[in-house]
Amino acid sequence: MARAIDVMKYIKARQHVWGETQLHKLVYLSQAWSLAWDGRPLFPEKIEAWENGPVLRALRYRQDAADSTVLTAEERVIVDAVLAQYGRLNGSQLSALTHEQAPWADVWNDRGDRSWCDDEITHDAMRRFFTTEAIAGRGPAKPVTRTEETSDRNEISAIAAANAERWSEALALLGG
Repeated sequence: MARAIDVMKYIKARQHVWGETQLHKLVYLSQAWSLAWDGRPLFPEKIEAWENGPVLRALRYRQDAADSTVLTAEERVIVDAVLAQYGRLNGSQLSALTHEQAPWADVWNDRGDRSWCDDEITHDAMRRFFTTEAIAGRGPAKPVTRTEETSDRNEISAIAAANAERWSEALALLGG
């Protein structure tokens, strides 16, 4: 499994990032869409609900160089889809977007009388919200990987072979 730092490095290798806020939100959205599409996280690090939106404490003040080789092909297609959808938005726009979404808003609004919050935005909350968004056709389209295409082709071939075997006797009788 990748680490949050790996996702950050890949994003930096794919596009220019205009500040830490934009970077945190793009990493968060990559995690959220991975949970919605595949039901599993891209990385294990916790995402917290801070005042300006979702933040990964593990990435605060990190200046690591870009590296496009750290993620698997499946992980890269998820991040690429997120960048295609949200990569043009700056940090302020992404903060505003995440403030409208239940995963951050629910945690932030449950903080009580504290002026700050570092409570976790859970995988389950992200998965539920972003799955609903995907079903409604909002957000990026789920990317199809070569592995899924091959798997689908193999499954279709297996079904066709089973049908041909099952119907071969009947077809032979009909054919004369």
